[in-house]
This record gives sequence, structure tokens and C-alpha cells, in this order.
Amino acid sequence: PGGDSTAAAIGAILGRDGGDVIEVVARVRCTGSCDKTETKYEWKGGVKSCKGTLLMYSGRNSCTYGCIGYGDCAAVCPQKAIVVKDGLARVHPGLCYGCGMCARECPLGIIDMIPQTAKVFVECSNKDKGKAAMSVCSSSCIGCSKCVKVCEAGAVVFENNLARIDQDKCIGCEACAEACPRNCIAKFTA
Repeated sequence: PGGDSTAAAIGAILGRDGGDVIEVVARVRCTGSCDKTETKYEWKGGVKSCKGTLLMYSGRNSCTYGCIGYGDCAAVCPQKAIVVKDGLARVHPGLCYGCGMCARECPLGIIDMIPQTAKVFVECSNKDKGKAAMSVCSSSCIGCSKCVKVCEAGAVVFENNLARIDQDKCIGCEACAEACPRNCIAKFTA
């Protein structure tokens, strides 16, 4: 957090070179808003929290891998960069300074810290196979491998039925995002 200017200031205090910092921003690996996934039940008692809801029947939504949407991440964000809209946490990249508090707070671990230089990002966490993933969310990764086939850099791989992009290998051509039939690979805008 703080980027190059903070690294330089700390480096000056320590008598060292601060180096070049690659800034990161938080991204939620889920697009399963209320119109894309179904709610199994609504939490009626106590404080509405993702952690509390997760203890009861593995979350309130039909996709057990997706954002629970009660905003535990938003509550800890010092920049107020996260809002919950339509049952889904979303990060405003212009406000996020990459502290990672939201990623640590998410009980499902679906918030990643992504370099601001990234061009594409997989916005899904569902590890189910195609048909099962489709049955719980209309924008889930279904493992069709079209993104893997079009990636000339070998940056897109499948792990646990889910596409993953190696940001170190990605050349930013965005071919994977264009090939994805479910639109779960997003073009990254910071």
C-alpha cells in the first residue's frame, strides 16, 4: 500500500532504495449477483455477516463458492472502496490502495490482490464441473477450455475445473476474455 512514493520514503528512512513497487488492487472472483444465482434462504436473525451466514448451511446462495454478499469485506476496508450491490461485493479500483484487508476478511477467500498492470482476470470461484456450475450460476466458469486454446502465451490454465490466469505469463492480448462464452473472464480496468 502506498506505492512508489511510500516505498521511497520508507527506503530513505532505512537508508535503502525503495525500488519499484507494482501496485495491486482487490478483485472479487464472483459475478453471481442476484440475477445470476438463486438465494437458498435469507438470514433473519442477528448481525448479517458473511462469516455468520457461512456457518449456516454453507452460505445463502445456490453457488456455495460465490460471494455471500453481506459485506464483511466492505466493513474492514479503510478506503471504503467496496460496496455490496445486488448481493455482490464490488471493489472500486480507483479507491483501493491494495492493503489486502478485504482478502483476509473474506471467509470464502474469493478476493484476490491483482497487479494493476493486469489485463484480464477470472471472475469466478466455482470449482464444480460444467453442468453443475451452470445449474447454480448463469455466469460461472464451465471448464470449456476455449480460453486455454486461444492463449498464445500459455497464461491460462485449468485447476479444479476453473480457469486461472498466470499474470506473470499474460501478455495482455485479451483473447481469453473474448473467447469466454460465459463472460467470466473480465478485462481488467484499474
